[in-house]
Amino acid sequence: MLAFDILFPLFMLLSPSGFALLYRRKDAVDDPQIPRLARRLAIYTLFAVGAFVVLAIPRLVGGQDWSAKLPWFMTLGQPLDQWLWLLFFPLWFGCAMPLIRAMRPEMVAGRAPLGDVRVASLVSRRNLDSLPTWTLWLPWVLWVLGFGIYLWRFFQPDPIPLRSHTLGLLMLGISSLGLLTVPMLRLGLLNEPEPMDPGQSEELARAYASYRRWKSLGLYSLCLFLQVSMVVFAACFLLGWLEHEGWGERIGFFGGLVGSVVGGSAGIFGSVIGHQRGKIEELRQRLSAPSA
Repeated sequence: MLAFDILFPLFMLLSPSGFALLYRRKDAVDDPQIPRLARRLAIYTLFAVGAFVVLAIPRLVGGQDWSAKLPWFMTLGQPLDQWLWLLFFPLWFGCAMPLIRAMRPEMVAGRAPLGDVRVASLVSRRNLDSLPTWTLWLPWVLWVLGFGIYLWRFFQPDPIPLRSHTLGLLMLGISSLGLLTVPMLRLGLLNEPEPMDPGQSEELARAYASYRRWKSLGLYSLCLFLQVSMVVFAACFLLGWLEHEGWGERIGFFGGLVGSVVGGSAGIFGSVIGHQRGKIEELRQRLSAPSA
């Protein structure tokens, strides 16, 4: 557990910078924002890693937990340094992704050069959604199930322990984000620009359809996995299954495991889907180029 407590948060805090380095171009890109974005990512990453070192090393090596002096609801039963891996998300979405977009504009829809002739497909993509309608209702079913467990447990004679009550409601609150995230992602994907070549190539249309299908399926799977995990954690807290000796270590381990799966999968998926979008832009530019 000692190695996991150190390596997992460090991996999550450093992975946004690692992914950004993978997308660094050898040829210079004329964008003055790149140095500023790179400095911002480096500074915030160093701050996050420094905060983890300051809090974790005294606890893991010397047995001195500075965060133990804080009220329990500020650490939710875990040392504060074990929650710092959550800074992965602002580092990734707020720092690394803008830098990658600036370094690789061809991977971003609508930012690649369109040429002198601009052609767009007028076909409505509302009927081309690769996700069945029932998938939009599944997050609601999961959340209602979790909330039903909470109501059933709330009206039981024995009260819910304060710690379990707080953590259970926190997990349900996080899972409720999926109710808005899934339709927003679906709408954004259907409205994503898909510029065509002047000849309205079927090859390019098929490439867009494949990209749209895999991106919608991947984003939906990540959101659904996260919501299922939160509902399961909420049920475990509310039903009292984690109120025993060593529950903090177990929930910390499984919570970190879920976070690592979601974070790692999101990073890999973003890299793959961005590469696929870049290939589409290369195909469009090749089809749009005037024949010799």
